[in-house]
Amino acid sequence: MVKEQPFDLILSDIRMPETDGFAFLSWITKYDSEILVIMMTGYADIETAVASMKSGAADYISKPIDPEQLYLKIDEAFNIQENRLKRKRFSNDFIKLPGSEYEQVFYKLSKVTENNRHLLIIGGRGTGKASTVKYIYERGLHLSKPLVVLDFDQYTDAASLNSRFNETDEKGLF
Repeated sequence: MVKEQPFDLILSDIRMPETDGFAFLSWITKYDSEILVIMMTGYADIETAVASMKSGAADYISKPIDPEQLYLKIDEAFNIQENRLKRKRFSNDFIKLPGSEYEQVFYKLSKVTENNRHLLIIGGRGTGKASTVKYIYERGLHLSKPLVVLDFDQYTDAASLNSRFNETDEKGLF
């Protein structure tokens, strides 16, 4: 059936009469790695949940299934997939140089994206501010919102800058 028509998401039981859910999950991920699979079971335990996720499942849910929880898991799986696909589309011109100082910078930047924190990036011309912003944006949790980069050198007076902030505030990120 999966070979005959495309699927975005499959909800699969772990225990099935003719096959094992993990074998089915393995086949699905080899056939089309973009299909999201949520594994379900009436015999929930931590080992099974971990095994499901390590085998490539998007998520895991135990029976009896609460419809609200299932909808949330489906929505979350699609959001994660959408963000992963958006990250693939972006190219990053940020050059990773060797050295412990740069490793520390990238470590701190990854913490910013993981924790969805705010960060003020300042520096002189040509120091990599725009590349840093792009790097954080591409790895962040907010890819559904547009990235708006402001170059303050373009604004000669406070009125034009203020109008730009008011215009941008409702549409996207700074």
